[in-house]
Amino acid sequence: MHFIIIGMLTGLLTGMMMSTQGALNAALADKIGTFGSIFVVASINLVLVGLIILFIPNSVTLQNLPGWDSWYLYLGGVLGVFILAAINIIIPRYGATQSFLYIISGQLIASLFIDHYGYLGVEESPINLTKILGIIIFLFGVYLVNLSKAKG
Repeated sequence: MHFIIIGMLTGLLTGMMMSTQGALNAALADKIGTFGSIFVVASINLVLVGLIILFIPNSVTLQNLPGWDSWYLYLGGVLGVFILAAINIIIPRYGATQSFLYIISGQLIASLFIDHYGYLGVEESPINLTKILGIIIFLFGVYLVNLSKAKG
């Protein structure tokens, strides 16, 4: 039970940080452009991770870096650029709440299939009625937020 609470709190905190980061990145993009913002953020990430590795040398094992036969494992970096660009573009147009509801909707749908088929080493967890109902309820919530924005 203790691990469940820690996982939930970690997830909630991470979600809060993602929304804050998205709003900050969009504001930075407004000043220096979408890809300028991505460049600055990626540069800060590189420096910060470099410092972490410098002070915690056992935190990385690059000798285990996969070869090109596992090329798809490197797509996370490519996807990161598209994700940051999309966030920089949609938050100013739709606001943080609506934007992240759309993003989370996409995450839920993709995660459902990743879990169901056990893609990329994730433990298989079949799609069931409870999961589908939960996502439908969430999507209804997205609809209500869109409805309230249209009226407001």
